Amino acid sequence: MRMLFVAVSAIFLASAFPQTAAHSQQGPSIQFQLPGGGQQQQEQRHDERRCEDLDHQERETRERLDRNPSGEERERLEHQLHDIRHEKEDQGCH
Repeated sequence: MRMLFVAVSAIFLASAFPQTAAHSQQGPSIQFQLPGGGQQQQEQRHDERRCEDLDHQERETRERLDRNPSGEERERLEHQLHDIRHEKEDQGCH
């Protein structure tokens, strides 16, 4: 799990910074995909990001509920929290 976190963090950091002009002028490079990789890894990263987004939404919604809204606002937030938790379950988020 720790290795996965390190790998995902490294990919995230590498994609956060644009390539320098010197790096992009190195010429052609060889690219290949390992069997079982590529699309599956992209889908896994997408799922992980979606779970992170849902965790964030759940925290924000709970914080807003903790402020004790009343009436329709409270009902809307409770419904929203239910939907977020249901989606997290469907996505297999932990």
